[in-house]
Amino acid sequence: MRESLSALLNKLKEDGMKYITATHEVKNYCSGNVMKSIGMKYLYSYRIL
Repeated sequence: MRESLSALLNKLKEDGMKYITATHEVKNYCSGNVMKSIGMKYLYSYRIL
């Protein structure tokens, strides 16, 4: 999974994509760890009202 996500991010950057966003459930911290491992950064959290 990490390899394919990393390849996708690299392709999007090559194609000029400036921002890429992603979300995951708070309780599913493993998804957050995958995002961090491919170089994504945590910026903020939000609540659905």
